[in-house]
Amino acid sequence: MSELKNLPHRVWDWDKDGSHNFIGETQANLNFLQSNFRAELENTNKKVKKIGILKVVELKSTLSYSLLDYMIGGLDMSLMVAIDFTGSNGHPANPQSLHYLITKLWKPLTKIKNQKLKKKKKGAKFSDGSVSHDFALNGNEADPEVSGIHGIEEVYIKALKSVQLYGPTYFNAILQKAIAIATAGHSNAQKKMQYFTLLILTDGVINDFKETKDLLVFFFFFKQTVFAFFRKRRGCTYVYVYLDKKKKNLLVLFLIVMAANKYLPLSIIIVGVGLADFSQMTALDGDDGGLRNSKGVPAKRDIVQFVSLREYSQPITNEAGQVIGFTNTRFADLSKETLRELPEQCISYAKFHKLLPP
Repeated sequence: MSELKNLPHRVWDWDKDGSHNFIGETQANLNFLQSNFRAELENTNKKVKKIGILKVVELKSTLSYSLLDYMIGGLDMSLMVAIDFTGSNGHPANPQSLHYLITKLWKPLTKIKNQKLKKKKKGAKFSDGSVSHDFALNGNEADPEVSGIHGIEEVYIKALKSVQLYGPTYFNAILQKAIAIATAGHSNAQKKMQYFTLLILTDGVINDFKETKDLLVFFFFFKQTVFAFFRKRRGCTYVYVYLDKKKKNLLVLFLIVMAANKYLPLSIIIVGVGLADFSQMTALDGDDGGLRNSKGVPAKRDIVQFVSLREYSQPITNEAGQVIGFTNTRFADLSKETLRELPEQCISYAKFHKLLPP
């Protein structure tokens, strides 16, 4: 940063519910900041423009790193993929179905990592009549990884022939698996930094929306009560075992809220395909004011990014003018938007844990 370049300094009145109020702003360069900085705050939206005095009591300069710095230093970025196998996805042969478009998404999205990918699917019915909302696409729960794009396409096409599309759509099960994997990666972060991205491809409507939203926010309270108590006395492992024995849904809460409060190296990307109502996914993204639970409490960290494929496609209409599908998808633009928030989310995790590039 140039020592002579003026930068804006804005002051806000912080509120616990996230409804922060803008107080005022001023402009100053680094030289001014270092020399007992004191300046008047202005707010052009107020009748009285001069709001008050801003004084810098202490100033520290820290070195910032980019995602490229971490990757050059050996950062291992892994991609986990979850595909909606519910019946609303349409016939696989239909060019407007979720399945038909999936293979076109792989190449740009798998730039995150081009070696081994963990592949999961959700919402399918097996030949024995059982229904699962989270199972390995390659049929191997102990080792769900596949190699590269071709590995994904191969196991996906094979799975379509062996299971029946079913429902409803639940996110909780796959979130548990993703966070468990990120937990294991975080435990070794001082030796080798890892960051995980869960990519969910879905038709839009989820049946455990309230539960999913509440879980993503819950750590706002949880770390200050139960988690803080056990961490101080017994450690994280004890908390995990304790919750597992006491109540399964508490274990879900523990895992999700750790990720949402910067404890885990995990981002969640949701790509919506088709004509469904994506308002639930937009709410999970939280770009319009932040993710909040059913009681209006905000999350402390943004780890969810939602992108609708139809926003990057040309609509197909019938004779009545109704949209019945999409074509000419701009996959390069879709990929760019899908990955837009990932670098900052990864860097914020590293900063929180004071992890530096080797």
